[in-house]
Amino acid sequence: MTPKLYIKLGVDALMTVLFLICMDYPLLRSLPHEILGTALALCILAHNGLNWTWYRHLFTGKYTPLRGVLTAVNLLLLAAMAGMIISGIMLSRDVFAFLQLDGSFAARRLHPFFACWSLALMGIHLGLNGGLVKLFFPQQAAPSVKHAVYVLWGIIVLYGLYAFIRLDLADKMLMQSLHVGRGTNGWVLLADSAAILLGTAFITYQITKWASYKPAPKREEANV
Repeated sequence: MTPKLYIKLGVDALMTVLFLICMDYPLLRSLPHEILGTALALCILAHNGLNWTWYRHLFTGKYTPLRGVLTAVNLLLLAAMAGMIISGIMLSRDVFAFLQLDGSFAARRLHPFFACWSLALMGIHLGLNGGLVKLFFPQQAAPSVKHAVYVLWGIIVLYGLYAFIRLDLADKMLMQSLHVGRGTNGWVLLADSAAILLGTAFITYQITKWASYKPAPKREEANV
């Protein structure tokens, strides 16, 4: 791998970890949440800067169905993260207090809204690209290992679905609730967010594989 690719992977890994930690407000509280959120915003800017060629080629080349879906998801994720960052700055009481924005009630509703959509869209984005799932899915492993990995992914998906329902994330994504994980243990909420992200990525990856599957052409039987 080239040095630039190592940097990209490092930024993406740090961005993902910071995002999951920032979803866990009960564990962090205000000031650490703002500091790590600012670091997350810088990682998002770096990620987009390192992938600037994607924007340059946005209106070039042929659009396959997969490319169309991936482009739509990427743009929606960009919008959700931009909204999350802007509403977070508006709500800041410490890091950006000098701006004296005094976050409005609208910003308080929008911040968890954009954060939850970012979580879902990031999972879909990872699944469409397939990198994260492939990393934890040994392609050349023995059948018994593959079966064990499938079982593990199944547990993650089921727990992620359970966490999505228990946290009422659908309400947050429809702006029917203001708080993510209120009353939930911080470490449990961190596991919940990770399971939702990974479970969404795995489901998306499997759907993408199924949609793009092309059976091998049948061999014509030799004439006797």
